[in-house]
Amino acid sequence: MYLHHLNLLTYVKISRAWVKKKGKDSRTWKLRLQNSHENWMPLMSKLVSAFLSWKYTPSPVSAASAVPASAWDFSIEAADIHTGRSTAQIYQREDVESVAEAIALNGYLPTSPESPSFAISFKSLELFRCIRIRKPSFSIEAYAKVFCDLHGVRLSIHITAVS
Repeated sequence: MYLHHLNLLTYVKISRAWVKKKGKDSRTWKLRLQNSHENWMPLMSKLVSAFLSWKYTPSPVSAASAVPASAWDFSIEAADIHTGRSTAQIYQREDVESVAEAIALNGYLPTSPESPSFAISFKSLELFRCIRIRKPSFSIEAYAKVFCDLHGVRLSIHITAVS
């Protein structure tokens, strides 16, 4: 048994010599967080205003359906625990400057400030906030598992190492 493992290790070692090594990412976790913060900060006041506008409009659904279709409208992959839809139709007004702001005005938070490809609904985030108020030990991973179970999606967790 030991020889089998030794041969396997030798094979792996030899085979790695023939494979081009992938370059190491020299960015630290602190630098990544700093870059993320710098990307979100210019949009923050507009996103807060968009959230408040969405939150306190009498009927966001009827307001969105009353808006005529424009060339700036688009759809995006989205997660909404209440509706179960996997995409969201985003209605973008002409006066809205960023895609992230348009997504927020429609009740979703984009996962990135520039060129977002996914969004999560404010209602889903509010549900998580309420659960955490009542049960502080309830993790985001547990919420993600519940979310996936409700919508029949297999959860695949990608763990990022913090250095």
